[in-house]
Amino acid sequence: MKPDNHLKKSGSFLRYSSLALQMILTLLLFVAGGYYLDKWLQTAFPWFTLFLTLGGVAGSLYSAIRKL
Repeated sequence: MKPDNHLKKSGSFLRYSSLALQMILTLLLFVAGGYYLDKWLQTAFPWFTLFLTLGGVAGSLYSAIRKL
């Protein structure tokens, strides 16, 4: 009985840790994209960084809630 319980715990750990990793990587990708767009277009205020960061947060939260 204990090995099944151990497998359940490790499976859920892997599921949630991969979800967190996906959220972090998505957010980093969106922030980097916004930063380089602002740098390339030489904007006075980092609008692309701001909007893409917010979009990355919203998208990763939507994806996380949908997978739960």
